[in-house]
Amino acid sequence: MSFISILLFIFGFLAYFNRQKYITLIVIALLSTSYFGFFNNVSYIGPISIQHGDFALLLIFSLLPFRTKVHNTQLRGINRALSLFFIFLVVSIFYDFFMRDTSAMQIFRTTRELGYLAFFLLIQSFKYDDYKKLIIPLTFFTVFHSFLYISQYVFDYSLSGNFIENELGGMRYGGIPPYIIPVFIIVLFGLFRLRNMKLLKYLVIIVFCITILLSQSRGLIISAIAAFCLYVYFKDKIGVNVVFLTLPLLFVGFILVQTYFPIIGERFMDLYSQTGLVRDMDYTNLQSFFHEGSFIFRWGVTYERFMHVIEEPMRMVLGVGFIPDIDIVSPIFTLGTHSPMLPIGFEQYNSVDIMFPNIITRYGIMGSLIFLYLLFQLFKFSFRIKYLHWGKVLFTYLCSMLFISLINESFYNGKYFFLIFVIIGLTISASKKSTLSANLQ
Repeated sequence: MSFISILLFIFGFLAYFNRQKYITLIVIALLSTSYFGFFNNVSYIGPISIQHGDFALLLIFSLLPFRTKVHNTQLRGINRALSLFFIFLVVSIFYDFFMRDTSAMQIFRTTRELGYLAFFLLIQSFKYDDYKKLIIPLTFFTVFHSFLYISQYVFDYSLSGNFIENELGGMRYGGIPPYIIPVFIIVLFGLFRLRNMKLLKYLVIIVFCITILLSQSRGLIISAIAAFCLYVYFKDKIGVNVVFLTLPLLFVGFILVQTYFPIIGERFMDLYSQTGLVRDMDYTNLQSFFHEGSFIFRWGVTYERFMHVIEEPMRMVLGVGFIPDIDIVSPIFTLGTHSPMLPIGFEQYNSVDIMFPNIITRYGIMGSLIFLYLLFQLFKFSFRIKYLHWGKVLFTYLCSMLFISLINESFYNGKYFFLIFVIIGLTISASKKSTLSANLQ
């Protein structure tokens, strides 16, 4: 696969200069997700291991000297926050390298995915049609991937080899489409407002809803519900007939889910009971957090990392450093996400289960505040342009990401910023396009 990734990198680079820039975007999407999760993220060139996403990052950085430089006052806040975060990151990396003796390769392995933030500098190098030609095939492939994901439960096989047993003894399969939430939102608001396709839109939304339910992920389900609620809120007019039609459908859907897929209700009831335990847990016995459910476990992981960081002034300012978890050979914390690939069997500074411990440990308190300031500027921008079609999509996606951050690393993983910046690019280019059309008329 490394050979194919190299070819795609070359193809994507050349396409940028041949008026086929949408191919560049498609290549970045393919490589950054390891071909949408269908292939192992790590491949080998001789004895050297490399990730497919590294070629996506290389493509982004190799195009920076050729980017279109346009000063856009709308993006000033994001640009300022991003510059501040990059300055913090450089200072933190230098301190880690010279004072903590972390090697350059270790730092690269830990910070590599932050390179996707650099795509922000490229967003105005692509036109509306370029972004459109990325979103449409991305949507079709996500639909296809969703059918494959559903088929696992129909034919009792594992698409990715990743599956676990849920609380009621049933199967819970991995391999969820990586872009299902943003694509669900895009289809919900109307895929480029295509006409005479309402029936197809509803069918696709149903397929996505089934896929999200089958994932049995409370974070995904809540984020999808939040997206739907924001969609309803953003609609200019909601007729009485829509309300009377929607409420019975939601009730019927709830009954069907409870009858044929009771694990969803079970997991949400378990979540409700766990929230009541937060205040009563014994914080001097963190080992007990392993046994009270995933929400309590995530809360304990966050608490333990926070307490570790505030013990030392430099940790508070710059974080613990960028040594990868795979190079840690003795336990630092009581709680950690199980990972058989690591020497001690548990993640230490990183966690795939929740975003907040990651930014607390890696960036410290000060760095976390800078990073949250960047997220605030993204939300502020999306809120300001929510009167635009793609502005609504962006604001809804960012809100849904907040819920996803409770069940995975979300914003900490720089890959997520690629599609966020794509939607920002769509918003800006669509705004320019409509302004130009108005001036011509």
